Amino acid sequence: ERTTRNIGTDIQNATRKLIAYASGALIIREINNLANGVQNAARTIRRETGFSVDALDGLLNVSRQISREVPNSLEEISGVVGSIARNFEATESQIISLSTTFLNFANVTGASIQVIDQFGIIAERNNLTAQETENLLNRVEA
Repeated sequence: ERTTRNIGTDIQNATRKLIAYASGALIIREINNLANGVQNAARTIRRETGFSVDALDGLLNVSRQISREVPNSLEEISGVVGSIARNFEATESQIISLSTTFLNFANVTGASIQVIDQFGIIAERNNLTAQETENLLNRVEA
């Protein structure tokens, strides 16, 4: 015999299952979004640098580190990281520092991230290191 109490319990159980299913679906969607973001970031770095898979993994890790510091998408960050790695002979810490500076500059000034290539050209013509370019960028921003 079904009572109101049994029906209420069945509804609660069904609601819990539905919430659990919906939460699981959301988690799966977020994992897929994250995986797609990482794949897009990897493609961006590969396109920007032409580096090997091993070097690509290192630059992707650099991009992830920077993503904790700036609000840009992983794909945007990876584009910057790839461009800096291509344009400068720089250590990992220099790539992180210069990439973060460029992204902050672009975020504050509204400049296009493509401005990096212009700074790369200036740096190459004037034989500037990554640190000298970062100093120049900080002066322009000020």
